[in-house]
Amino acid sequence: MDKISRFPDELLVKVLTFLPTKEAVSTSILSKRWEHLWMWLPKLEYDDQHYSESERKRLRCFIVRSLPLHKAHVIESLRLKLSNSHYFKPQVIKWIVATAVSRNVRELDISYSSYPEKLNTLPSNLYTSKSLVVLKLSDWILLAVPPMVCLPSLKTLQLQQVAYFNEESLQRLLSNCPALEELKVDIWKDDNTRKFTIVVPSLQRLSLFIPFDYGIDGLVIKTPSLKYFKLRIHSSISHYCLVEHMPNLIEAYIDVEFPNIRSLIESITSVKRLEICLEVLYEEGIVFSQLEHLKLCRCKDCTSNLLVRLLKDSPNLRVLDLYEMIDHYYCGIIPWNPPSTVPACMLSSLQIFNWSAYSGVPGERDLAIYMLKNASQLKTATILSDECDIPELEMLKELAFASRASTTCEFIVNESTASFASIVRELVIEIDASSTETQFILPRSLYTTGSRTLVTLKLQNAVLVDASEAVSFPLLKTLSLISMKYPRDAFIRRLLSSCPVLEDLFVVKCLGDNVACLVVRVPSLKFLTVRTTAEVGYHQGLVLDVPSLEFLDIVDYTDGFCLVENSMHKVVEAHLDVTYSHPQQLLASLTSLVQLSLCLTTSMDAHFDGTIFRQLEQLKVCTCETTEWLDLLMRLLKAAPNLRFIVLELSKFHGIRTGDPILGWNQPSRVPECLLSTLEYFDWRQYGGTEEEKQVARYILGNSGRLGLATFYPKSTNPVKNLQMLKGLSM
Repeated sequence: MDKISRFPDELLVKVLTFLPTKEAVSTSILSKRWEHLWMWLPKLEYDDQHYSESERKRLRCFIVRSLPLHKAHVIESLRLKLSNSHYFKPQVIKWIVATAVSRNVRELDISYSSYPEKLNTLPSNLYTSKSLVVLKLSDWILLAVPPMVCLPSLKTLQLQQVAYFNEESLQRLLSNCPALEELKVDIWKDDNTRKFTIVVPSLQRLSLFIPFDYGIDGLVIKTPSLKYFKLRIHSSISHYCLVEHMPNLIEAYIDVEFPNIRSLIESITSVKRLEICLEVLYEEGIVFSQLEHLKLCRCKDCTSNLLVRLLKDSPNLRVLDLYEMIDHYYCGIIPWNPPSTVPACMLSSLQIFNWSAYSGVPGERDLAIYMLKNASQLKTATILSDECDIPELEMLKELAFASRASTTCEFIVNESTASFASIVRELVIEIDASSTETQFILPRSLYTTGSRTLVTLKLQNAVLVDASEAVSFPLLKTLSLISMKYPRDAFIRRLLSSCPVLEDLFVVKCLGDNVACLVVRVPSLKFLTVRTTAEVGYHQGLVLDVPSLEFLDIVDYTDGFCLVENSMHKVVEAHLDVTYSHPQQLLASLTSLVQLSLCLTTSMDAHFDGTIFRQLEQLKVCTCETTEWLDLLMRLLKAAPNLRFIVLELSKFHGIRTGDPILGWNQPSRVPECLLSTLEYFDWRQYGGTEEEKQVARYILGNSGRLGLATFYPKSTNPVKNLQMLKGLSM
């Protein structure tokens, strides 16, 4: 008997719940015992979105035949995502729902995206279910609520583009859900309901969407327990709006176009986080005393005046974002009329100011300069631009050197995907090389006179030019150089030698970077990452003199070399993915490792016999080199007597580099010490189940005396094949 068959039915059913329903049902062919196990599944999901006509017909027959016989005492969830009215007619949908309700379904999710001759109606027993906790309905469903309604357990209700039998249907349903906590209503544009009343004392989350040009007559909302409120009314037709105060409100998203908004705005004054877009300015005298985070959409003509009023009315504001909501379009002009007195929040509480899609027109520039000049507690100001025609250095000069009330403010300017962090302690310049063919040449002052106080420097897709002045970064601790171009090899050596306290170095080499051999001689360095792909060119070199290094990550596909000048006896973690023909010196310098991730193109020349990794506890070996990784694994097992964790994995970036099968399995004459005494965890990912792989797996499982957990993740997505493959390991 295989190990899986020894598990109790309850555990096997739990395993099946992690599979899609279709795949769980397919396990019924494995054996007599598995034949009916799936019928105990507490969660069922049926989706015909990509089915052929014949498959849809079989699905309908299967559901109709099996659902009444389902053995689970309670159906935790039933999800139907159907798209064809020919096979799933309204009466079939109604029967399925009625059957599920009779089986005490707790969550019901129905989506019907076809175009039936008539809308689907739901059975009457649904509206009196005592077990239903979650109900989600969308598309082509008619909500015909009967006079007798009682859903005592319902906590979540989502109604997306459904139709209502009359204007009382929604109100009657909601008034009989005493435990309802979450409600989402998206109105169908062709529905004829014109008045909406939402009165739910227990409600904590509410999302209501009314589409463009929908002729709404009135809206009443009474939800005193509400914490999260999202209201999108894109109809500009005038109507009454009565919303009672929400004293517990934490977060609100308001996007409305109708004019009479006083009641709405007064109801949300307790909010802490507010996203808002209004067509008109709300009346004076309203105070948001608890508002801390404001996100203001800038697409309307009244944005400037609305911003001034919100700043005045929010004395404790800490974060201000200017942005555009999804599907909103900015007119391109913000006429800025500064207030006569500086709002209190700018003097006492505002700490973060973010502006996305900045275009640099005069009104925007005046507003940005006003914020910097008057926000005395500001810690961070970020200006992001989508415009490609703004002269980035002019914008940098205009805003970065504007007068600031806060002397500690970190100021970040971003043009397109190029960001300039002009604060003296951190500088980030990331150029989107795909958006321009022009090389971005950095000024010499960047790494000479302007570098004295930099702690972090991150550069990408730019050109560094040589400088006659002395290069000096006396405080620099973090340096990132991604796809940069240099005058020559010697320049980057000079650059690194000018960083006496550098701790973290990240380098990505690129084609034409003028560096054939990267020399890293930095005594203080603790973290080093180097990326060199084959497109850079072949036979690239790397020289290391980093005695304080603790973390090493090298990717090099150029068939080059790595020379270690001094021992790296402090390195505890290394990730090596290299095509070096002679990596033995590099490996021999890493005997202090605790964690090692390794992918080598060849292990035959990687002789580290005599090199012992006594502290190595975690080993990960890539299996992409089908003829070498097994030999490499055996050598490492012998050289790591205290190994506790092994992971075998085919890297998602590699695939199989050769088409050769794994060499025949030659069992070692002596079992490695780590298998006998220390190995606790073995993980094999993309396990293929070939005969050679099976022999390797059985050897490790059979000889690991302290193994606590072995995990296999098969390549195949076929659950039946995978179960048979795993059974083979236990034989």
